[in-house]
Amino acid sequence: MDRPAARRAGRPSAPVLTLALSLLLTLQLATGRQLRQSDGSSRTSTSSSSSPSLPTELVVFGDSLSDTGNMFRITNGQVPTPEAYWRGRFSNGPVWVDLLARGLGASSVSNYAVGGATACGGRNILPSLGQQVTQFLSGQAAGASAASTSPASSASSSSSSTSPSSSGGRLVVVWTGHNDLLELSPAQWADAGTVQGAVSSAVECVLNGVTALLSGLQGGAQQAQQAPPSLLSQLQTYSGRGPASPSPSSSSGDGSTSSSAAPNTTSTPASAPASTSLDSVPTRLVVWSLSPIDLAPAVPPRLKPTVAAAVRSANERLRRGLEGLYGSAGGAVSSVQLYDVNAAITAALGRLGDLGFTTLDPCLRLSSDGEEKPATAGPGPTTAPSSPAPAPAPATSAAPTSPLSAGATVEATIATRSSLCAHPERHAFFDPVHPSAAAHERVLMRPFAQAQGWAL
Repeated sequence: MDRPAARRAGRPSAPVLTLALSLLLTLQLATGRQLRQSDGSSRTSTSSSSSPSLPTELVVFGDSLSDTGNMFRITNGQVPTPEAYWRGRFSNGPVWVDLLARGLGASSVSNYAVGGATACGGRNILPSLGQQVTQFLSGQAAGASAASTSPASSASSSSSSTSPSSSGGRLVVVWTGHNDLLELSPAQWADAGTVQGAVSSAVECVLNGVTALLSGLQGGAQQAQQAPPSLLSQLQTYSGRGPASPSPSSSSGDGSTSSSAAPNTTSTPASAPASTSLDSVPTRLVVWSLSPIDLAPAVPPRLKPTVAAAVRSANERLRRGLEGLYGSAGGAVSSVQLYDVNAAITAALGRLGDLGFTTLDPCLRLSSDGEEKPATAGPGPTTAPSSPAPAPAPATSAAPTSPLSAGATVEATIATRSSLCAHPERHAFFDPVHPSAAAHERVLMRPFAQAQGWAL
């Protein structure tokens, strides 16, 4: 055999090389599809560099479902009462903001959410969504921060927008509008016109707040006028009190605290960071839909269908309204998203047993007849009886002219440790409106993190 022929015999031909490369590419694509099917993320290869980056800055706007101590400071450590609630949260332990901040390892957390706040202003003296957004865009520090839930430390993370890390960017969550509906009384829920008016107003106010937030994040903040003094500071001035900090005392087995508020810290509005403008941080804006408040124990059974229909209408209006804002992403705002927390909650509460819950009844009850008795089989999970006795109605059931949230408001004010059930971790609700700490983790935080592709 001549030498050229020998060389040709010792190497693969062009068709063979082409076939091998094609097989290799097919295998890589198949691997990418397997990754998407197994973990639900958007990765298309096994490279860790392509996994979703974690935000290092968290900003939250909302109400008591997200409040990590603002109302507690406003009332000088009185509401929610530390006798039954955990460190200024409207629950028996860390709420989803605390848990998400911890999971992300966020270096900066600014939480403007306040218990009782509404999407629309003028309903009460608490900061509405628009006012919370104005505080943020003007550089005023948030009144409360998410607490570290790590065993090694009980210190709070930063409550102001300090210089963010260069990696990960900022996550902004807007979740509000519940109180605009829960402030309606049973008599008002019987009037279809009143209900539709409340739904329309709430959605419009959410969309207006999101629009203002987008404008500010995309560069309008530099031209915005300085906001008036923080409403949190104003409320503290009206009451003649200074701000109180959630107590760092240790919690008991049921997640509640028994100590009063810690000495006052500070709540003076902070100026915007001089070195970092709002529009220089990559930002992901996520608007959460209204939760299924019809499932809350505060809503009487006869009103649940009406409330459920109102929430569906609000979320559909919100979805349509946000469609017009999706194209507004640009500049520092990398994306505008709608997270369907309503569907996540509904799905989770439809499989209570799988998540370790046994009941939708609230753990916290002012009626002694409604207290849960200590389990005789120990603290482990138990199966629900086949024919459970009907739970007695809470002593705080709403009167025809009282807001649906009245019961939860009373309990957050005067509840004591004797009102607590024996096993809060088995309850999806801590009080007639607010989720338990277990639900904040299993029903709110984890499904949201999974939807974002984060393995927290």
